[in-house]
Amino acid sequence: MSEKLRWGVLGTARVVRKTIPALQETKNGEVVGIASRTEQKAREYADKHGIPQAFGSYEALLASPDIDAVYIALPNALHLEWIFKALDAGKHVLSEKPLAMSAAECEEITRKADETGLHVLEGFMYRFHPRFEKLQELLAAGAVGQLTFVHVAHSFDTAGDDNIRWYAGLGGGALFDAGCYCVNMSRMVTGQEPAHVVSFGNYRDANDGGRIYLDNPFGLLEEDSVLEEHHFGQDTIHHQVKGENHFIRMGEHTLVLEGLDQAAWQQEGASESRPHSGAGLGVS
Repeated sequence: MSEKLRWGVLGTARVVRKTIPALQETKNGEVVGIASRTEQKAREYADKHGIPQAFGSYEALLASPDIDAVYIALPNALHLEWIFKALDAGKHVLSEKPLAMSAAECEEITRKADETGLHVLEGFMYRFHPRFEKLQELLAAGAVGQLTFVHVAHSFDTAGDDNIRWYAGLGGGALFDAGCYCVNMSRMVTGQEPAHVVSFGNYRDANDGGRIYLDNPFGLLEEDSVLEEHHFGQDTIHHQVKGENHFIRMGEHTLVLEGLDQAAWQQEGASESRPHSGAGLGVS
């Protein structure tokens, strides 16, 4: 293997327009190939992003000896198939979330990765953001006290009815594309697995929005202690973690640690200001 990890990209979905530049900016990686279902489409993306090799099939990219790891940006329902094929080809894998369509499929991937000795990572990029690293640091230090409540909301605009996220056969739906962040976040914050789940959703061909109530699944102190909201609509990212002593609220660009009296006022939605009894901490 070369000193830098040589990346190949499977797929030309919109998300790769952000991922490819990020991979190219890393100190220990370089993007050397991209594959699409047609060589013309792959060449367009390769030329646009300065990638030396374009492949007219996913199989051709996996067969290349010039590639050490692949980033899979295919529809959700195709993740399992191409993760397996990448591992069989001796490539490490970074897959777009969700890793697969069920827990059973994820377990299959885990076994396959163990058998091959290769690494597979689900692409929850938020876990590596400084705000979330700070959140975990605060929770580990007991800054909020014992957890009592978690609220996570995530949504984004699907930009038209032709988006593959509307089609259940391709693994579409708000739960898989937006809700998976909420589920992952709740598990990260609590460090536990849920025991009871109540949910509802709205459906077209695929679920386009819903809520998941985890009915005190983590032994938290409040009833209906975890609320997750996910839908296709305006861009929304919102997180709240409440403990006995303090309250952490996070927007898309901020993290603030507040005293409980301020947190209670904000939850009630009052417009008048209140004294701030807790320490403020902004992390962008």
